[in-house]
Amino acid sequence: MRNICLVIVGAVIALSACSKSKIDQASADTEDFKTRMCACADKDCAEKVQTEFKEWRHKLKDSISKEEAKNLSKETQKKLEESFEEFEKCSKKARGGGDDGDGKSAAAMTKMTEFKDKMCACKDKACADGVQKDMMAWSTDAMKDAANMKMSPEDTKKMTDVAKGMSDCMVAAMAH
Repeated sequence: MRNICLVIVGAVIALSACSKSKIDQASADTEDFKTRMCACADKDCAEKVQTEFKEWRHKLKDSISKEEAKNLSKETQKKLEESFEEFEKCSKKARGGGDDGDGKSAAAMTKMTEFKDKMCACKDKACADGVQKDMMAWSTDAMKDAANMKMSPEDTKKMTDVAKGMSDCMVAAMAH
């Protein structure tokens, strides 16, 4: 998301040296894409708007030079970043929570959190072994869907934190 935002900001920065109408048009276009994405109620709509947005972004990027990209005001840059962040939030919502739209990554996060909570409740090795066995059985089935699962960077960090918490609890339970 940050890379896309930087490309948009860079493209609009470049336009600021060209003419006021190009800056205004790029800002209006960005706002329009945000509005259209926020109006989406399903994955298909979000994907259509996302595809159109990517095409627009590439055309905009190709139409400017690096020398032109130096004079965008902080206010305009902030407005564009805010529009893009809202665009991404709406995209995530329309796609079903930030994953591939079918809730698989959200379900995996919930299940891993359950395993972490069970592990953290363990007071001995036998309990930890039982939770680990259950998790391995679940993960065997979950791996079938893993290739199609898409997680946002935020969700990836959350999942990493859950896994670390579970690992810490397992080490503590094994020590008793």
